[in-house]
Amino acid sequence: MVDLYGSLSLTGKGHATDVAIIMGLAGNSPQDVVIDEIPAFIELVTRSGRLPVASGAHIVDFPVAKNIIFHPEMLPRHENGMRITAWKGQEELLSKNLLLCRRRVYCRRRTLRPVARCRNTRTLRFPLSR
Repeated sequence: MVDLYGSLSLTGKGHATDVAIIMGLAGNSPQDVVIDEIPAFIELVTRSGRLPVASGAHIVDFPVAKNIIFHPEMLPRHENGMRITAWKGQEELLSKNLLLCRRRVYCRRRTLRPVARCRNTRTLRFPLSR
């Protein structure tokens, strides 16, 4: 499940944030994806409610309307953010991460753990050249 907040949510569909999320979860990277194949892949995922993850190693239930949630409110002290949550079944939480994004290419990942152990955040840079 992906929760989008602030301007990521408010401009999300117009800027294809939902498409980028689906493609990224499926294991695609901006420099390797075949642009012409994106619409058919998004249609398949949307219609079937199933998403291949980890570059196709697994297929998970992913009804898009229930798993990409657009929240108009902003997260505290940040205008762009997303929370990515992975579940095993309906009850077992596998992972929960918060990404705070500035501009288009910088994200800070914060693993949602007890505050005393959450000091190892770092900035990641993703090259977007073609």
